[in-house]
Amino acid sequence: MNKSTDLEKKISTLLNLFENKPPALALDFDGVISELKSDPRTAYVDEYCLKTIVKLTKILPDISIISGRSAIDINSKLKLENLTYIGNHGAEHIKNGQLIRKSPEGIEIIIKSALDYIKTQTKNIRGIFHENKTISASIHYRGSKDHKKTKEILSNALSNIPNIDKLDVFWGKQILEIRPHSQFNKGYAINHLIESKNIKNIVFLGDDTTDLDAMIEIRKQRDLGNISGFSVYVTQKNTNPDKELTKYSDCSIENIEEVRKTLDLIYSKYKSSA
Repeated sequence: MNKSTDLEKKISTLLNLFENKPPALALDFDGVISELKSDPRTAYVDEYCLKTIVKLTKILPDISIISGRSAIDINSKLKLENLTYIGNHGAEHIKNGQLIRKSPEGIEIIIKSALDYIKTQTKNIRGIFHENKTISASIHYRGSKDHKKTKEILSNALSNIPNIDKLDVFWGKQILEIRPHSQFNKGYAINHLIESKNIKNIVFLGDDTTDLDAMIEIRKQRDLGNISGFSVYVTQKNTNPDKELTKYSDCSIENIEEVRKTLDLIYSKYKSSA
């Protein structure tokens, strides 16, 4: 069986769980519908994925983009009005042009102070990008020459960050994320989608450790009998798959080429219901 046929078989088998009822679709941005970039400011949505998403908006009950980026940022990347843009790992979302944000009081000042300190500790490292997302911050070091050394410097800096006791720290693919203590993560975002929109069927595509909470939430809701749903782990070539993401996803696909094919398979399955 060739790779294309194998992909079609496993995705089609999972879609059959929905008994011809179109599912809601939730997608991460970076590494799923956009190629990973050393400088996240240069990332853009894959044109083929975008065209297929436009077609899917006509047949699926809901499409959401769930990202660690700010909701305003991902909205500007896709510019589609009939999507829900969930940013900062569930702490904010845009629907019908309105930004709704939930964050602890005073967190903007704490985040800025933490990021300013990290900048002083990493000022001599080339290829690093500091991103202030108002209620969280990301330090991207994919473009640095020595990832291991850069991570060590960042780890050492964390111990001296002002108000570190009020912040949570997360590591992803050559990225450090700093967020306030809160319940917000992609699992929260998935749960909120399911409850607020009465979703019964859902498909989620993610590629990084920050997507793990979403996969765990879908597994939990499915085990409780609240939904039918499955998660797809988008892996990258020449990298070792994450054990936890492999464990909690229902199948894996490779790179954006197979994301395109997966979106096509979803469209082909449900286009007659439009």
